[in-house]
Amino acid sequence: MPGTCKPARAAGLSPTGDSAWDAVSETRWKDLTQAANAAFERGNHAIADRYYVDALDLAKGRFHAAQVRRAGATVEEEDFGCLSMLAVSAANLAENDRCSGNDEAARCALLGAFEQLMRALDHRGWSAGFAAAALKHAGELVFELMQVLRSAGNDEETIAAVVGPALAELRAASAFQGRRAAH
Repeated sequence: MPGTCKPARAAGLSPTGDSAWDAVSETRWKDLTQAANAAFERGNHAIADRYYVDALDLAKGRFHAAQVRRAGATVEEEDFGCLSMLAVSAANLAENDRCSGNDEAARCALLGAFEQLMRALDHRGWSAGFAAAALKHAGELVFELMQVLRSAGNDEETIAAVVGPALAELRAASAFQGRRAAH
């Protein structure tokens, strides 16, 4: 559908301004995202896909590294930027997939990143701020998923069937984090 695709998110400065980002992976992620965005804007979705997949893989690696470091990390050392990298990369890939007519791949990219954030919240050790940021990004991914499903022409019942479980999981995690913060 020409003209209905929104521009991909820009790879500007660190999405959270967090100084804990590794300079090399941050630079590489920005370069990949900028190259993908340029290809996306030219309508070259196949090239954009390759760059977006690489950016998402880098974001997943960064997120995994943050999980590994979590055990000994202080709040100041937590890598909040990995959350933005993961969410932005998944949303960019999903938008490119949607514009290429591959709604199923878009859905999978968004749900995959959502599930990765939610699994991470199952583990203790994150600060309340990190958990809140993860929940925020997970909520944004659910919203993006609803948009993808709507643009694919799904009816509200179908959208609710796909998004409902994710929203329930998000609400439960939010309630748990709220109780945790209260103690």
